[in-house]
Amino acid sequence: NAMEAALAGNAPLALPSSPAERRALIKDLLRMMAADGELQDREKELFANIASTMEIETDELHSIIDATLAEGS
Repeated sequence: NAMEAALAGNAPLALPSSPAERRALIKDLLRMMAADGELQDREKELFANIASTMEIETDELHSIIDATLAEGS
């Protein structure tokens, strides 16, 4: 299925070229994954894989997560 392919790194992924577009996409993905009020382990793993593929550093990713979650509060 799509989730298995994505987690295995076998799903094609067209990435935005600019860092600002990548950050916006990561924020959108985080909002979708957290829409039900919780992040499942598989969602976290997929999110981490996508962030890594986008070459988003850990510190920046944590900053994006914190800012995005604060927006929802």
